[in-house]
Amino acid sequence: MAYAIIRYKAMDIETVIHKTLMWLATTIVAIIPFAALVYGTQWLRDPRSAWSSTAYFLGASLAFYFYFRAIQPRLDHLFQRQHANLVALLTRFSVELTHLKNLRDLLQSFARMLRRQLYVRRISVFLLDEKSFEFLPAIGKGIRNLKPFPASHPFLAWLEQKDAVVAGNLVGADPEVQTFKAEIEDYFRATQAQVAVPFVLGGKMIGVANLGRKANLRPYGAVEFQFLNQLRVPVTIAFSNSMRFEDIRELSEELKRWNVELEQRVQERTRELVKTQEQLVQAEKLATLGTLAGGVAHEINNPLTAVLTNAQILRMSARSDEIDSISLIEEGAKRCQGIVQKLMKYARKTAEEAPHKAVDLNEVVRGTCALLGFQFQQENIQLEMKLGEVPPVQGIANELEQVLTNLLVNARDAVLAAKNKGYIVIETRKTQDTVELSVKDNGVGIPKANQKKIFDPFFTTKDVGSGTGLGLAVSFGILKRHNATISVDSSPAKARLSLFASL
Repeated sequence: MAYAIIRYKAMDIETVIHKTLMWLATTIVAIIPFAALVYGTQWLRDPRSAWSSTAYFLGASLAFYFYFRAIQPRLDHLFQRQHANLVALLTRFSVELTHLKNLRDLLQSFARMLRRQLYVRRISVFLLDEKSFEFLPAIGKGIRNLKPFPASHPFLAWLEQKDAVVAGNLVGADPEVQTFKAEIEDYFRATQAQVAVPFVLGGKMIGVANLGRKANLRPYGAVEFQFLNQLRVPVTIAFSNSMRFEDIRELSEELKRWNVELEQRVQERTRELVKTQEQLVQAEKLATLGTLAGGVAHEINNPLTAVLTNAQILRMSARSDEIDSISLIEEGAKRCQGIVQKLMKYARKTAEEAPHKAVDLNEVVRGTCALLGFQFQQENIQLEMKLGEVPPVQGIANELEQVLTNLLVNARDAVLAAKNKGYIVIETRKTQDTVELSVKDNGVGIPKANQKKIFDPFFTTKDVGSGTGLGLAVSFGILKRHNATISVDSSPAKARLSLFASL
């Protein structure tokens, strides 16, 4: 029976010794002064008188009673000071837990308290990760290379049901664990622990603390097991609150990131909507003007033909001094006829055009540059091609050549207006979803206030007679029929113009 009590810690053997041998020894020492007092007062008793002896011993007994009552609490406190200290420590630490919200601070305070008060050399705490459903090492003092344990580990599952502090050298004797005794030994070996302290809340274990050998090499006693069992309750609540606090903080940070990302997407979508709205307004203006231009061009074309025909007839019979006037009439009529042809081209509908086919955009650039290259060279303008590997686009080659011609002619006029040795760069490249054609020059640039107007029909900043303002408007209409977009990036300060067409 004594072996069983000591082996399985059914009773704290230290307390038994203190309450018997040590308590008896200290009691004898404490009684010695009273015995000496009794011995020194023997002369007050008359041995020949029974009444005198009776009164003396009765008084001595009463004095001993009150004396023993006075020294007994001090003797008990002397032998129970560890228990009293642990109770006071539990009270102080429970108060301290109310001020610790950060999980890391809580773990550090918990480990520091056990190392100082119980002299534990190695401490590790594992907390449940609900995402991976594993117990992950949250802190380790005096031990490294800790690995997580699955929540389905047999010992941890049994410890959750047991909900009590267990000693590694005793748990193997429990008949309930015989089927997974090897796993228990592996667990205590991996954590280098002698005691496991589960933290169970609402029937669910949220963590477990593993305490290794004590620095003073003394075994864990019943008082310390009782202290750990009492400590589990406030620490479990504190761990649970801190873990929820960490989850809320992570969720808050994630919500902040989502909010920033959402604001960025809203701003991006707003810019896209504004751009789309501008394109729709532009398309609506072009559609309205296209209908009007078609009718006007048709009505003007016949009178212009008559004017030009009659001017040519007059030339045949005109005097020499009348030739110059007739030439001016012919020149003006031909210029008006050119404008009418552009209006007819601008107003033409998709149904009247050839069907879209696969077009090599690089070939369109090469052909257009070959047509305009010599003229640009004579005007001291360098024409450079940067052609990337781009897939074919669906469209009409002639119309795409017309768009590029308009862009190059505008770039040439801007370079000549700058009165510098100019250059024009044509570049093709493939982006994520589109094929992009860009035309860049070092001309005079376009003021920001005019950039929204450059695609309006008849808008031009050139001198009278130098341009009709239909080139970019026609290009815009052609690209719209090709499901393409066109944009401008220019600054007079930089004297640079960049036009991007995405197909």
